[in-house]
Amino acid sequence: MNTLSRFVHFVDPVAAFLDNRMNPLLVRELRQLVRNRFIIVMLNLYIFLLVFVCLVQVGFTSDFTTATGERLFYTLTAVLGCSAFLVVVPYTALIAAMERINDDLMYTSGIRPGSIVFGKFLNGVILSLLLFSTTLPFYMLAAQLRGLDVNDALFIVWLVFLGLHVFNAFTLLLFTGVRSHVQLIFFGALLIGVAVAAFVNAPTAFSSVGAFVFPGWRECLVVTALATAAIAVCLSASIAN
Repeated sequence: MNTLSRFVHFVDPVAAFLDNRMNPLLVRELRQLVRNRFIIVMLNLYIFLLVFVCLVQVGFTSDFTTATGERLFYTLTAVLGCSAFLVVVPYTALIAAMERINDDLMYTSGIRPGSIVFGKFLNGVILSLLLFSTTLPFYMLAAQLRGLDVNDALFIVWLVFLGLHVFNAFTLLLFTGVRSHVQLIFFGALLIGVAVAAFVNAPTAFSSVGAFVFPGWRECLVVTALATAAIAVCLSASIAN
């Protein structure tokens, strides 16, 4: 048996095991996601926006200082956070609400309610990872310009990721309770109001972020644990909805 045959012999049962354990709702949503032209257009627009930001911050200036990389990083993070909230949260909310109104899988499917809710949440996680991974090369440019502490940068990006998915889980909790289009409009208006309030206060938050200092890995683990607990509570309440 040659090396390739041994590799295939090893991979086949592993792939079969993972295929059997994959969340069926997640598989369905991912298939729809990769066929969705909206996602392709959205990613292209997002890349264009990142390139534009880099050109404005770096390409049209000859005055490079140690703060150039730091300034570019915070601008990219603000763009990433706003874009992720504008794409991931409404996408998750719309899927949850429309399925509950039109074809409630909680009652018409043999899939466990926990798997349905977790599959919807994971779909939002994967969509956000597309945006975060797209931003990574531009973060590398910011790192090359210096003036940026790696620990600070990683912690801030991780905070954005955690905050996004705590809000995503809370949105899933709200919209799995929707039973009619009237409720969809009401919760949609509530979600828009929260988003507008967050974006209005975003400039104030980012104006002082330059003084941010990485608190330490212990504090990072505490924040992660608290965010994970909040997500777990929201998902559990969504299952009971």
